[in-house]
Amino acid sequence: MSENSGMFERIFLQEAPINHLKVSFAKGRTSQTYLFVGKESCGKFKTALAFAALLQCDNPVYDGKGRPDACGRCDSCKRVAALSHPDVQVIKPDGYDIRISQIRRMQDLAQLKSSYGKWQIFIIDPAEKLNISSANSLLKILEEAPSQTVFILIGKSADSVIPTILSRSELVRFNSPGHESARKAVVEATGLSEEKAALCYSLSEGRFGKSLLIAQTFEGLELSRGMRASHTRYLNCLETYTK
Repeated sequence: MSENSGMFERIFLQEAPINHLKVSFAKGRTSQTYLFVGKESCGKFKTALAFAALLQCDNPVYDGKGRPDACGRCDSCKRVAALSHPDVQVIKPDGYDIRISQIRRMQDLAQLKSSYGKWQIFIIDPAEKLNISSANSLLKILEEAPSQTVFILIGKSADSVIPTILSRSELVRFNSPGHESARKAVVEATGLSEEKAALCYSLSEGRFGKSLLIAQTFEGLELSRGMRASHTRYLNCLETYTK
């Protein structure tokens, strides 16, 4: 994949949710709050960053069907990808939970005008880590947030958040690709042989995103014949019990 390709183009196996976000942007119907749901390591966080980049992009690109993507080359896109954009904040757990102090800090930032980009964007990952206090504080923020503010919550299911937050969120469901299509995507994304891609996928225990990370350092891995055989058996079991 070219480094100059759009940011959505670098995400595999999630055409439906990505097209949903593209259409929303193209029609000027960006929601204030999104809830991305799907299995672990299926591309939710990467898609959240790509969508944030599109919202902040200086020069969005469009395909032949008029569907937009972040250019991936402007300063805004590069900052989003590097997690250094001042108007794109990622909220992760502080210890076990996402704490109310973190949400209150986010509330203060949400009241400010964007300093560099077009939007104030907050990505909360994972939403399951919101405790009762921080979830209720977040709900208040969602009710009072100014325009040009977008919240993206990332979770495993719609049950990741309390019902009152869910009711205010646009639900975006991510696919759970089959093992064969996931392994083919590893080959396409990395250029590895089918055998090496299958081993990376096996080492990730069937988690696509993690398999891509393993593939980045695959040449440095030394796998014994026994380990290769065990992963082959693991792949065979996946195919047998998930058909």
